[in-house]
Amino acid sequence: MKKNFIGLVIGILIMIFLLYRIGIENIVSLLLKIKLEYFIAALFVYFIVEIIAALILKIVIKGKFISILSSHMCGMILSAPTPGRLGYYYTAYSLSKKTKHSTSENIGYLTIIQGLSFLVKVFLCIIAIIYFSSFILPSLMNYFIIISVFPVLFFIGIILMLYTKLLNKILRKITLLSHLEKYIENMQKAVRTLTKKKILIILFLQFVGWSIIGFQWLLVAKALNINIELPKTLMLQPLLTSIMFIPLTPSGIGVAESGSAILFNIIGFSSAIGVTFLLLQRLSAIIVDSFGLIDLRIHKIKLEKVKNKI
Repeated sequence: MKKNFIGLVIGILIMIFLLYRIGIENIVSLLLKIKLEYFIAALFVYFIVEIIAALILKIVIKGKFISILSSHMCGMILSAPTPGRLGYYYTAYSLSKKTKHSTSENIGYLTIIQGLSFLVKVFLCIIAIIYFSSFILPSLMNYFIIISVFPVLFFIGIILMLYTKLLNKILRKITLLSHLEKYIENMQKAVRTLTKKKILIILFLQFVGWSIIGFQWLLVAKALNINIELPKTLMLQPLLTSIMFIPLTPSGIGVAESGSAILFNIIGFSSAIGVTFLLLQRLSAIIVDSFGLIDLRIHKIKLEKVKNKI
């Protein structure tokens, strides 16, 4: 909780500094000119992306699709205020109440899906760097390399945790954490049941989701009256979403907006447009995923019923 608060303060301070440098009046001016028809269309397209994400979960977790979708969307909305988007693991807890899988098994499934997602991001970040190479100044190349390194590190860490005994050995040596080994073992057993066919289907659906989210970003850009091509929104997406997983601030707030300002500068737009674009994209995700809070409400009602019976 303390780390979350510190991260939030850092994120807010970065945002304040960024808005001061850019001029908040410039961002307000852009927001007042939004074309609502494009923004509403972007909301519907984002919902399709969430359906695909739920389909991926459905491949590894047996349960009703609507239940999986509501758990996923609630996890997404709860991930927003947490560094590295760790709040998404609420989904594992929620699904354990609806399926035969335990929370630790579900965490294992979510983690390997996240690992495959990072693998896709690594590939897409490399493609994006090649795509933007004609725009990039040599002085900014290090920035692009750093962005690409984070998904690589996350992917390696997930593979080591789920497919080797390295973490198990470390936990055994730490008395206070040794009890966690059985949960790690449950996670490892769960992910090892995944077949190559299922992994390939998950990777395919993640690429489909990326192409659709690229189109959704295009609609957000059109809502802001930005003349941008689809290939650019497709390439911007992996670079900017990778920043959001840097566990410095909740969902990379402030850090991601700074990155968006730099990237939009590179492709010929103002910093104000870059920041406003990402803020509007965040808003679209919050609006759609907020419907997942119904899932949280259902669990609360069930808990109250149990208390009343006691």
